[in-house]
Amino acid sequence: MRVTKMITALAIIVVILYVLRCRRFAGVSSAELLRTARTGDLVLFRNERRPWYYLAALPITHIGVVIRRGGQPWVLEMHQVGDAPPGYDAKADGPHVYPLEARIAESLNGGRWRLFHAPYLGPEVTADTAWAFPPAYVPYNYAYIKDELRCHALGRIPRISMDTMHCGNYAAWALQRLGIAPADRRIDCIVPLDALKFGSYGKIQRVVK
Repeated sequence: MRVTKMITALAIIVVILYVLRCRRFAGVSSAELLRTARTGDLVLFRNERRPWYYLAALPITHIGVVIRRGGQPWVLEMHQVGDAPPGYDAKADGPHVYPLEARIAESLNGGRWRLFHAPYLGPEVTADTAWAFPPAYVPYNYAYIKDELRCHALGRIPRISMDTMHCGNYAAWALQRLGIAPADRRIDCIVPLDALKFGSYGKIQRVVK
């Protein structure tokens, strides 16, 4: 009985900490974001169905880079099978481009992801440069947990080939292609939020209706 009570109390504390961490950000309306999002912005994702993720830090589990073309913002992502927004082909892992509006709709209508936004504060990036990728098929690296454990818990850099990438690797690589991040900076040992260090970004905002 005592063990059960301790587990219950711990679970309640975890949930409270999780909620407090997620609500400390100012909100940005979906309409405002669609109007102002620019190439180089970062879209940050939190998996609503796995609240124990990243409780020790900011609760971000996935990331994408905004590309604005033809007056419409898109999101460039690297994700595994099953992580596409509703209505899009989720049968393949690798790099994908989706309308930002689709990701926002998924977030606000009970989907698995809660969205956050980090505005890029640097100089304008041309649309033609931004649309020069994604490259040929690059598979998602399913050794993510093992690799990040080596990087951050054990202090060892894994031998990650750029033939496969995590979402954070891919976001950093995209920022390099855009000229936002230095081309010679290592991108093989990062978690999603590390991409914020690859450019000049404003405060993180929660995406709301």
